[in-house]
Amino acid sequence: MIDSKAAYRRYIRGYAGFRSLYISSSAANEQFDDLAYRSGSAISATTEKSRILGELPGVLMKPWRYLLRWRFQKLSTLLGFSIPLNVCGPGLAILHYGSIVISRHARIDARCTLNSCVNIGVKPGAAEGPSIGNDVYVGPGVKVWNSIHITDGCVFGAKACVSKDLLVSGSVIVGVNRTIRKRK
Repeated sequence: MIDSKAAYRRYIRGYAGFRSLYISSSAANEQFDDLAYRSGSAISATTEKSRILGELPGVLMKPWRYLLRWRFQKLSTLLGFSIPLNVCGPGLAILHYGSIVISRHARIDARCTLNSCVNIGVKPGAAEGPSIGNDVYVGPGVKVWNSIHITDGCVFGAKACVSKDLLVSGSVIVGVNRTIRKRK
């Protein structure tokens, strides 16, 4: 559980050897840590309140849900991305501010790196989203959809579109319709 700034920083940095968030100055990095920690604390506090208030009758719960949805949208707009709770593993690195949208059905394992304009979603009507392994780098403008599995150590090139399983570990994915080259 994340209950302090130190615990938050350990969560963001993930396992040993993780490349931490890159922002050019240490002052900006400290401000980003504070903003993200406060936002995460607010989300976890509202999640805890919603668990406690889960016993409320439907008439009282409906306004509470609207308030939580409004708060989530406000934080998403402020930070420039929409990442639901419990989708990403520890050590998630977001290299740039920008439009990052991840479906609530997707699963991203530890030490994943995301660039700007990334969309990880589901096909309409699908019950399950993409599953992305450990140590994956997702370049700018990448689109991943369908119920697919991406293995560990893969690299997505800029503006790659992926809609099929990738079971070869350590591959580079470039272009539309997943042109794959084995990384040497």
